[in-house]
Amino acid sequence: MTNPIENLPILYSFKRCPYAIRARMALGYAKINHIHREIDLKNKHPDFLITSPKGTVPVLVDPEQQQVIDESVDIVRYALTKHQPKDWLPVSVVDQIQNAKLFNDMMQTFVPAVRKIKYGATQDEEHEAVETARRFLNTIESRVAGKQHLLDAPSALDILCFPNIRQLAIHDGSWLSHHDLKHVENWIDFWCKSNVFETIFVNQPTWNPELDPIVIKHK
Repeated sequence: MTNPIENLPILYSFKRCPYAIRARMALGYAKINHIHREIDLKNKHPDFLITSPKGTVPVLVDPEQQQVIDESVDIVRYALTKHQPKDWLPVSVVDQIQNAKLFNDMMQTFVPAVRKIKYGATQDEEHEAVETARRFLNTIESRVAGKQHLLDAPSALDILCFPNIRQLAIHDGSWLSHHDLKHVENWIDFWCKSNVFETIFVNQPTWNPELDPIVIKHK
């Protein structure tokens, strides 16, 4: 008899990692059932390092397609190309010039700035990081004014940007209000309170091959 879970995709993840959050949200909105393997990033299991020699999460393994995907952006594409909510824009919108620029700006300027704000820097470096983060979030502020998504409807772009921007909000709960970014606050709050986020942002035991697999089922 065929094992009903043997062909399910396998996601290696870590709860708080923003890139892994992207992947889990995309799988949730795509309603893709999968096996979840929570990785202890300070004590990585040797079997995980065989699958992902660079030792980062998320990693998605699709046994049916014999495919290993080790970049969060590609996992989001993989999932939402298979299925997404009817009112969402197609995944391809993330490749449009203006949207691709927004995402690249976030990764190249905002994310490093948040790292300096969170983990410390010289006074001058921190001041520059705050200004860099504020400038980028002013762009987000104008995009989400009066709505809960970055484009005319929900899209993969929200899933790609939300977890990284949320990191700054949870690091300092007053940062956004201090910089008068109320629309960004509302946007983050909307996605944090979504059914999918509340479903995927839960504690999971660290993966142990000797234990029964954790199967995530999305209705």
